[in-house]
Amino acid sequence: MIYCDNNSTIKLSQNPILHDRSKHIDVKYYYLRELTNRKVINLIYCKSEKQLTDIFTKLLKLSTFEKLTRLIGVYNV
Repeated sequence: MIYCDNNSTIKLSQNPILHDRSKHIDVKYYYLRELTNRKVINLIYCKSEKQLTDIFTKLLKLSTFEKLTRLIGVYNV
């Protein structure tokens, strides 16, 4: 299972029909679609504020940063 906060990515990976507006997408998205169709991976929607990896990759508000640090088990001693 892969948690993703992008509904468009999930819908594109689950739809076996290529649409005209999605012809520009990168090869990695075609690979994701192939893995989804073969049931190797399952993309699941997860709200942005619950994406634990955002703490390592994005600039966050202090309140969001503190919430995510608690969720991953980091506490102020």
